[in-house]
Amino acid sequence: MIRGNILNVFTGDIYPAEIEVAGGRVSCVRSISGNFSDIILPGFIDAHLHIESSMLTPSSFAAAAIPHGTVSTISDPHEIANVMGVDGVRFMIDDAAATPMKFYFTAPSCVPATPFETAGAEITAREIEELLRMDSVVALGEMMNFPGVIAGDDGVMAKIEAARNLNMPVDGHAPLLSGDELCTYIGAGISTDHECVSPEEVLEKRRLGMKIMAREGSSARNLRDLAAAGCDFLVSDDIHPADLLEGYMDRILRRAVDYGIDPVSAVQMVTINPAEHYGLSTGAIAPGWDADFVVVDSLRDFNVKRVYIDGRPVAEEGRYLIRRRGGTRAPPGNLKCLIFQLRGWMSGLRVMRPL
Repeated sequence: MIRGNILNVFTGDIYPAEIEVAGGRVSCVRSISGNFSDIILPGFIDAHLHIESSMLTPSSFAAAAIPHGTVSTISDPHEIANVMGVDGVRFMIDDAAATPMKFYFTAPSCVPATPFETAGAEITAREIEELLRMDSVVALGEMMNFPGVIAGDDGVMAKIEAARNLNMPVDGHAPLLSGDELCTYIGAGISTDHECVSPEEVLEKRRLGMKIMAREGSSARNLRDLAAAGCDFLVSDDIHPADLLEGYMDRILRRAVDYGIDPVSAVQMVTINPAEHYGLSTGAIAPGWDADFVVVDSLRDFNVKRVYIDGRPVAEEGRYLIRRRGGTRAPPGNLKCLIFQLRGWMSGLRVMRPL
């Protein structure tokens, strides 16, 4: 039984309650009387991330991310896919299973990113469909080839059709796209965009039904510019190791409030909004949802005190409580993947605090 002030992301109100957990899920939430200083939030979700930018394997990334309140990510592994193809994606998925963090993935839609580059692999529409049928894959990854979508390229459209046939979202990537071309792009079935640069661009895309991601990571930061326009998700996109040590989604939430976003709306952007869009079972404190919680001091500072995943404490006062079980071994004979894995292990030694 967990007690405290909970933020209800469905109604937006805060009230004292007790949370009953059974089998890793919330079984009941009861309003109670009491004075509590902390606030219990659903665990944070980063709805758009490339783990490779952290130079960590997923299992090492989790050790650094969980103490900052993040319990889940939607990760597009197109960097490792550009080197290794489907084998690289499978490696990321398998390694992620060595941690309590809930890693969900998108099938990389543009490998290689353009027909003009030399990549280590190519992912076809047939392979996209195979990836989309995997349990931890929840969407088609960002469709960077918007000229191909607009032109109706057969290979591009086959990948989008594979996702639509499975009723899965298609993430977008369409900087400055507008007018009739934007209509064509959205009409193909693409539902999100994280490349907006102005409030006017946000407004046009939202009017056409797109969900907008505001980025505040290491490489791209457009949250300050877009905050007043209204966005749907707060994401990092890319986060570098040094930045991850200082904060993650907790820091993005602080900045969102600094830039004028209502604190409850900001929390919804990293919990229920991505959960509903991608069909996740984490993201709310309600019966039937995963018992993933973050205890914070306030909706101003978002200092993370404790983190629970499936009702189990996994971090406290910045300390990761789960001993590493080791990640997944690289595919035999694949030197590039082995180097990536070893880099993750070594970096993980630096980001993990002693137990």
